[in-house]
Amino acid sequence: MQASEKLYKAAEEAIKAIAITLGLDEAKKASEIGRWTAQLLFDAVDNTADRLAGGR
Repeated sequence: MQASEKLYKAAEEAIKAIAITLGLDEAKKASEIGRWTAQLLFDAVDNTADRLAGGR
């Protein structure tokens, strides 16, 4: 259980770092409100995937 929690946290932090680096709107919104919501995190995953696939 503890290992899966640590893996999730590492993935979460990686997505946040990528979103900030790419200048995604989700990172800006998280900065404005002072925290990352689950929805912002999931949207950042989708937008990152779109960008890496050449969608934007």
